[in-house]
Parts: sequence; C-alpha cells; structure tokens
Amino acid sequence: MLEALAQYRHKAGVPDKHSPVEFLGAAERIALTDRGGKFPISLYKILLYVEIAEAIKSGALNLLHSEKYRSLDDYLIPKADWDAKRADYLERAQLQGMANCRATLNTIGQRLDEQYQHVNRRLESGENPHLKIRPNGSFHVKTPKLEEVDSLSLGYFFPERKYIALLEALASVDQATHFLAEFEHWQIKVQPRQARRENLLRRRHGLRLRHRASEARADFQANRRE
Repeated sequence: MLEALAQYRHKAGVPDKHSPVEFLGAAERIALTDRGGKFPISLYKILLYVEIAEAIKSGALNLLHSEKYRSLDDYLIPKADWDAKRADYLERAQLQGMANCRATLNTIGQRLDEQYQHVNRRLESGENPHLKIRPNGSFHVKTPKLEEVDSLSLGYFFPERKYIALLEALASVDQATHFLAEFEHWQIKVQPRQARRENLLRRRHGLRLRHRASEARADFQANRRE
C-alpha cells in the first residue's frame, strides 16, 4: 500500500501498468487487465482509493495532520513524559490505587471470573428468567421492562420564550467563537479596519430581513397575477 501511494504521488496521480498491485486481491488484479491488454487507469484509481479508505478506517494507514485518523501513539502521553511524571499523572487522574498494573489486572480478572461463575450458577439453577438458551446453542436475553418513573418534562429546563432573536443567537455564537473578528472589508482600496460588532450583527440580520421582504413581494405579485 505504501509503495503504491509513493508511486502514485511520484507520477502525479497518473498510474500505469507498472504501478504496484500487490495490495489488491486476485479478482481485482484480473480486472485491471481488459480484453485489449490496456491498463485501466480509472479502475486502478478507484481500487486504490477504496483500499486507502479501508486502511484508514482500520488504523493500518494513519494521517499525520488528522485529529481522528492519526497513529494511536500520537493520542497517548509521550513515553518520556510518562516515565518522568508517572506519579503526577496518576494522582491527577485519581488512579493511585492502580499504579501497579499487574496487581490491578489480577484483581479485575479475579472479579470477572467470580462474576462469570455467579451468572452460570444462576442459569443452571433456573434463577435467571431473562436468559434463554436455544437448541442450537445460541442464547437470547430478554430485558425486563422498567417501571415508569415520574419526572419533569424537558420543557422545564428550556427558557419560557418559544423564539430567540437572531441577533441574540449570533451574539452568543460570537461570544464563544469571536467569529466577527475575522470579517474584513471586501474592497482592497479601503484601509483594513475591524468593523464594530454591533454593526456586523445588524447587517447580517438586515440582509435576512430584506431577503424575506423580497420573497413576500414576489409571492404577492404572483397571487395578483393569478
């Protein structure tokens, strides 16, 4: 796969019959040779893209500048930092009781084994009415219905107002993201100057109102013609 990617980049995205095919299955390799003996470039690209997507999803191929598809080690604390500050990290995470990994795994394994034995004993004695073993060896779990519990409706947690003004919504978004600071004047000849936050909000709101007014006038004229 890596060899195919390297050659694909080297040839500027134009593969040929010498491009690597070892990462493909037998049927896919056969499909790459048509009756005329020509190399189907488009088909090769499709197969390469499919294999790349599968490799990224499975973790076999990582993306250096991605937040989601990087190598697993990139999401972990660097080993040098872990070795130097291990006690501090465990204390901050309140995991001092699990500092001894082997002892922790042994304790968890013992508890898991005891729980398996408890579940099997209840099954053999017929004390578990929710687990049914089928003749073919598979099982079915029937979850008991939960009793209804009186609780407050979700409306209690929301404001009493049914509608929120657009200016208020934009102001809240700007307070969290400061997106209005990125607005600049579209004319280059004008000296760059940061627009006032209130003016930007009014302009965005005014554009929407004018758009609605235009739609209303168009509907009115259409109705008059009818």
